[in-house]
Amino acid sequence: MRYWTDRDNEDGYFSRAKPAGDGPITNPAVLAGLIPALRSRVWAGLILALASCLLSIALRRLLDRIFPVGFPFMMFFPSVMVTTYFAGTLPGLACTGLCTVAVWYLFTQPYNSFALDTGTALALVLFVLVAGLIVLVLSHMRVVSERLDTERRKSTQLYERERVLFQELQHRVANNMQFVASLLHLQRQHMPDDATDAARALDEASRRIQVMARVHRRLYDATAADTLLGAYLAEVLGEVIDASGVTGITCKFDVLPVRFDIDRLMLLSLITTEVVTNCLKHAFGGRSDGTILIGLHRLGATELELTITDDGCGIAAGDQSPKAGLGTRILKGLATQLGGQISMTSNAGTITRLRFPLRDAQIASD
Repeated sequence: MRYWTDRDNEDGYFSRAKPAGDGPITNPAVLAGLIPALRSRVWAGLILALASCLLSIALRRLLDRIFPVGFPFMMFFPSVMVTTYFAGTLPGLACTGLCTVAVWYLFTQPYNSFALDTGTALALVLFVLVAGLIVLVLSHMRVVSERLDTERRKSTQLYERERVLFQELQHRVANNMQFVASLLHLQRQHMPDDATDAARALDEASRRIQVMARVHRRLYDATAADTLLGAYLAEVLGEVIDASGVTGITCKFDVLPVRFDIDRLMLLSLITTEVVTNCLKHAFGGRSDGTILIGLHRLGATELELTITDDGCGIAAGDQSPKAGLGTRILKGLATQLGGQISMTSNAGTITRLRFPLRDAQIASD
């Protein structure tokens, strides 16, 4: 006999060998779809109750010569069980009632009448009690089974998510180590000869690595991928400002309600924290207050623009196109990974603009 493997489990991890000739009636996938359909349509369940009762009557008639006198209820209990299992509690009770009437009229003496004596009444009451107990037990088992299935699906989804996150974590750690190596290499190229400036350069590299570590921790929060960009940046930048020791600076947000995948979320986080850190260092010298506005808006159907605007001193005249310093090179490299371009202008403060493709961003409805 030929066998084939069917991964019909929702978790996708267990397989079962099944005969290649399985038909639509015995196919578990068909049954799995049939049972909810019957339970969600009362009329379909009642039709099943009537059909199973008629089938039991026919089988009981066919086997009447085999069964001894005093067994009128044989063949009717399976009818109640099958109806309850496939269609639910109400059709099961309806089947119990139909079977009770059928047994009373057709299979208890005197036949083909509703005559009732003490023995017949007691037998019918016992049949109803046993059939009702079957219905209640099967209904309770169904409820418990559904709860277990729900919990199993949740556990499977949680396991799958944790497995994917672990794989992504390994990949991201490798990428981040490469990022750190590249950052230190760039910093080395800008290392001055003076020992004091060299120490300052190392402090700057350390600061960037610490910022990246904060972003990294937040990215692997289980809710990061489901958080809107504005709320996520508010948390990250709040930590950056607190860690900088600069007081009186307020961050405001006018951000499109949008979600990004982990990779693009990290790139946007690193770009934003780099620009905001530069603002905190250079834009508000000698001031006790200041405002940084983070904006994200659509540009047409296929592009987004991230703007970071401060009300500080702005870029010095003649320096409207910043030199390719380390920070600028880092920003341009991150923007390139997003498939976008970054630019800076000065107008009563500094405006940093990042244009990048919309791609697979999920824009939430208002």
